[in-house]
Amino acid sequence: MPPVAMINPEWWPLDCNNNREGTANETAPVMEVVWESCLSIPGKKVMPTPSGLPWHNMLIHFLCSQVLIKRYSRIGWSARRLDGARIEGEASGRFALTFQHEVDHLNGVCMTEHDDETSNLDVTALKQIRSDNIGPVSSSRHLDIMEEPGYSLRSAMPPGSRVSAGH
Repeated sequence: MPPVAMINPEWWPLDCNNNREGTANETAPVMEVVWESCLSIPGKKVMPTPSGLPWHNMLIHFLCSQVLIKRYSRIGWSARRLDGARIEGEASGRFALTFQHEVDHLNGVCMTEHDDETSNLDVTALKQIRSDNIGPVSSSRHLDIMEEPGYSLRSAMPPGSRVSAGH
């Protein structure tokens, strides 16, 4: 995903049919237990460092904290781009988890404040809960994307997002 700047991002849980929580047709949004990592809180480790990672992922994995946390698996979101246009979309997978994590930071909440939601889980039984098994997100690819012709941080959007009508 290219680097994207978002102003005043918001998100809300979606159910499996993309219904917003609290709407008439809504079914219960799904929350899942996931491993989450953060460089803002160094040193808290519950999951061992996987072997075979590229050196930069291994370094990030070593430096950052990892905790089990409950997150919504599907979310709707909206924000403004740097050029003022309102954008919106739906997210699942890593993007949904990362979006919730980063908005938590903007709201002054760290992942360790969610620890109580998963404190009764058997961590040893959940070592493989990360389906991607690559540890924290770490890449220098974003620097290359920013050099591509036509890329602009002012108007960049996540894949699958759209400019809201009447922005």
